[in-house]
Amino acid sequence: MPAVACTIPVERWQPPDLVAGLARPQKKVSGVPVRPIGFMDFSMKPWRTPVRRMFRSGLSAEVPNDDDATPAGAFALRKDEEKDRLIGDRRPDNWYEVQIGYPDLPYAPRLQRILLKKRHGLSLRSRNAKDYYYILRTLKARLAAQVFGPRIPLSWLDDLQNAELDEIEPRERWDSSRLKCAGPSSSCPKVKRISVAMTGIMMGDTNAVKAGQALHRSMLRAYHVLQEGTELLPSMPFPQSDLISNVLIGHWALIAQVLLCDIKLRTGADWSRADRFDGMYNAEGFPMSEKKAQRGVVTGDLWGAWLQGIKGTLGVHSGSRYAPHLSER
Repeated sequence: MPAVACTIPVERWQPPDLVAGLARPQKKVSGVPVRPIGFMDFSMKPWRTPVRRMFRSGLSAEVPNDDDATPAGAFALRKDEEKDRLIGDRRPDNWYEVQIGYPDLPYAPRLQRILLKKRHGLSLRSRNAKDYYYILRTLKARLAAQVFGPRIPLSWLDDLQNAELDEIEPRERWDSSRLKCAGPSSSCPKVKRISVAMTGIMMGDTNAVKAGQALHRSMLRAYHVLQEGTELLPSMPFPQSDLISNVLIGHWALIAQVLLCDIKLRTGADWSRADRFDGMYNAEGFPMSEKKAQRGVVTGDLWGAWLQGIKGTLGVHSGSRYAPHLSER
């Protein structure tokens, strides 16, 4: 998780109806039972350290009205050799909440429709927002729907900026049958406890992902990085321009069809748009992943596909494994 999180309000650049739908989503069905907040009995030690880190970075907050809290889920996935990524999960809510819109994400296989002109190749520019889901701050009205993990003693947040206190071992265990501390102290029930909510947008929340996609596209249009007639979207006709571009959540990409003799020149509309993108991120306070940036490459990753611009081919990266090992046995 980033050292500083949730610095960009998700309502920025958004139309009022989308913000209202995200804050108070309508239900597809009535009488949906409230899921009880319950967890198996386990030690609180593995929970205390990440909780302090999340509150310190701004990725977590106390729920204003604990009585309205409904539990979400969370799990970890491998990000790279050294880090795991925390995934907030609201899949049950996705089923009964009315969707605030269609994400309208770019679909890389459609790029096979490009007609490459004679003596031309494809040049790729792309940028990745660093920790995009954690940089966006959800609406305060939505916090109660993003509660996850056991409730914690308020004392866990004492001297929060002192990271050395993160490793203190708590005495409590969590007893899901009583939904309170089952520690040895007789004063344990008197301890003030709070629910922990994720303040970023949850990757497993369809409406939040829609809002994150809409924010990025609105911002790109305002800065003239995305322009009409060049956007690759499933809901629109295939672009007939030499420039094709869009954003997949936090991953912006631009493909330019250029003469092979000019393919390495740092001039043209494609370069000016990439410069505009960099200026936009600096102006809006978005951190960028320099490790994933691609600047005028002819071979590179594009929304999960592998582009070879000189050959004019699109496919799966030969070094990637997409099928489970079990399917090979």
